Amino acid sequence: MDDVRNIAVCADTATAIRSGRRAGASIVAGTLTGAHDHDRLRTAGATHILPSVTALPDLLLPAPAGDTLTADHR
Repeated sequence: MDDVRNIAVCADTATAIRSGRRAGASIVAGTLTGAHDHDRLRTAGATHILPSVTALPDLLLPAPAGDTLTADHR
């Protein structure tokens, strides 16, 4: 990897979210399955909030043509 902006971070604590942001990752997703809630993850700088890490592929991979994006992480 030549550019940290090509990295995605997925974490469940405010500390990990801040670390991802400070490192320069372009996607720093907070997951609601861990220690901190939506507001705390957003305040820490999460670019997206996911219900769990299993939603990460939906965020990273292109949606099929015609799909409507309605989740909070889009």
